[in-house]
Amino acid sequence: FTRRTGFDFPGFNLEPTAGIVVPDYATCCAQCKTKSDCLAFVFNTQLQRCYLKYSIFTGGRNSTSGTAGYDCECAFPRINL
Repeated sequence: FTRRTGFDFPGFNLEPTAGIVVPDYATCCAQCKTKSDCLAFVFNTQLQRCYLKYSIFTGGRNSTSGTAGYDCECAFPRINL
């Protein structure tokens, strides 16, 4: 996963909107890796919550409390013409 500090992907949550309580970014990343439909995640450092994402279609935005992780090949698949 590619890590991007200070970033958020709003919407497209796999889990309930409140997220999953986890202690750190690494645990959030591990949670995402266990789900085949998880393409990205955001760890909120202030709330210590993990938000698993099935899409990052929105493109994301800057966030003072978010650290995002995403799988480049799955989130941005190559298109063969």
